[in-house]
Amino acid sequence: MFATVAIGVTGVLTSTSANAFAPGPIRAILQTIHSPLVVKAPKGSDDAAEGEQEEGRHSGTTVARSGKHAGPVRAPASTTASAAGTPSTSASSSASSTPSASTGAPSSPAVQPPGVGTGVASTGTLTDAQLIDSIGVNIHPNYTDTTYVQNGSAQVTLNALQDLGIKNVRTRIMTSATPAATSFVNGLAASGIKLDAVVGTPDGRWSTYSTGQSAQLVQAVTNGMYKGKVAQLEMPNEWDANGGSTWASDLQRFDAEYGRALAPTGIPVLGPSMAQPGSYAGFRSAILGEARNIHPYAGTRLPEADSVIGAWSADSTHSSTGSTLQATELGWHDALNTRGGVTEAQQAPYLIRALLWNRTHGVSRSYIYELFDQRPEPAMTNREMHFGLVAVSGDAVVPGTWKQRAKPSYIQLKGLIGRLQDSGTTAGAPVQYSLSGQPSDVYSMPIARADGSTDIAIWRMEALAADGSSPSATATVKLGVPASVEAYDTATGRTSTLSSSATSSVTLPVDGSVTILRVKP
Repeated sequence: MFATVAIGVTGVLTSTSANAFAPGPIRAILQTIHSPLVVKAPKGSDDAAEGEQEEGRHSGTTVARSGKHAGPVRAPASTTASAAGTPSTSASSSASSTPSASTGAPSSPAVQPPGVGTGVASTGTLTDAQLIDSIGVNIHPNYTDTTYVQNGSAQVTLNALQDLGIKNVRTRIMTSATPAATSFVNGLAASGIKLDAVVGTPDGRWSTYSTGQSAQLVQAVTNGMYKGKVAQLEMPNEWDANGGSTWASDLQRFDAEYGRALAPTGIPVLGPSMAQPGSYAGFRSAILGEARNIHPYAGTRLPEADSVIGAWSADSTHSSTGSTLQATELGWHDALNTRGGVTEAQQAPYLIRALLWNRTHGVSRSYIYELFDQRPEPAMTNREMHFGLVAVSGDAVVPGTWKQRAKPSYIQLKGLIGRLQDSGTTAGAPVQYSLSGQPSDVYSMPIARADGSTDIAIWRMEALAADGSSPSATATVKLGVPASVEAYDTATGRTSTLSSSATSSVTLPVDGSVTILRVKP
């Protein structure tokens, strides 16, 4: 048995009998779960063993990543925003960034000049619909001993996805078509949520498909539980960190077998991800044009740092000929008592900035890691338990006491998706604009809407204090045509009118949280 409580935007708990994460208000749950836990290792710090240890829960073993992100971070270049969302740059003096002693977050604007020397081209103008479709989230409905499952069902996960408004999820494929698994997969499809399914591992670890079992996978996606319900299939996850000394050759055989077997299905195939960007040089995909797959955890760097997307994108070209790039994991953890932790107030703006930045820097889709914190971990020392958009509290050894709570990242992402919703499917050219009077770390990008209006996302590429605040500066947006202008603050969810009548320019404060201007000619 478990009780439920509702959470408003303020996070205040009130009693309710509604199901957890029913559409509408965000809900919290008390959950009873019985399985033992073996956790994955941490992601996203600059420590030597910085990243994910693959899903060792079912095997009882884990393998850590090795290596560090290469290169120092640098101060931002001077930028001038254009209607294409690509700033012009001029060199700035190099400066190192030191993590804050209290939070592990960057203590200064630790970003390199956007786009300089990265080989990552801007994708240019976007529509609201395209931007929403570029956002995904990782889920674990197969982790029956975590908050993703209650009473044998992952309905709580589906309810949260529907409430959030997100339309892309990534998870490991489930090999057994149990009633619970079938119900969940059908629920995703009925909700219009597209599934990226990681197909397996060379040795079949964690109850997945292995080398030699591609025929079973083809059956599952063409005639079984996943028929018509998979948007794309993904090759093994971070096998460089889990496959031992023969990882590259084992992965090569797996990739070649599954690539040949899946080709007739017409289902898009995403290449394997790596735990370390340098590992891509050790593997070459056998699938012509296979989309590239990266895990650009920023750790103590800012979302816009060139050493994040730029470095990972460049390294991934060694393993695939594909021009399409997806980031199937990215995020910040809030385990403040270990390296790389940020506060919940910092996590939210960093995630939103990363989603927007990635889409204009060559990444077609970014999957946040992850939807839920998996279990209570009050010591705040296990990064893997604190990446979620939804927190869990309670007695770590008494699952019946667990309660879920929406973090600011959940609330702000839901607000952003809601703000970007557009009734049309096509849009014309956005309103042209330019910026003046802003500091060099301001970035902006236009987003076209079907009704002829334009959204302009604007923010400072700077570090945030523990409470999510950051120094504010002034920017003037000069419009190509007179228009009324509203401002939506992603940090607070509030909308304000900058000009109710047609105007040729507006001046506004800009800080490290994203503001969305709605420009209506």
